[in-house]
Amino acid sequence: MFLFLNLLPAIKDGIETGADQVAFIKLKGSNASVLLNKTDWKLSLTKAIAFFAGMEKYEHCQQCKELIDIL
Repeated sequence: MFLFLNLLPAIKDGIETGADQVAFIKLKGSNASVLLNKTDWKLSLTKAIAFFAGMEKYEHCQQCKELIDIL
């Protein structure tokens, strides 16, 4: 759940700033981050919808759908 919860604000910020990639996980104890390219944002949001729907977190599903519509 942590992964998908971090994904939403990262992609939202990426859209707002016009970024080509976003860092959505920072590795503890280092300066390293997990990056996600813009070309993978829609697929990642689609996977997040499936995950959140399975957990009945429909408000998060809606947020994902809104971001997909913007993309």
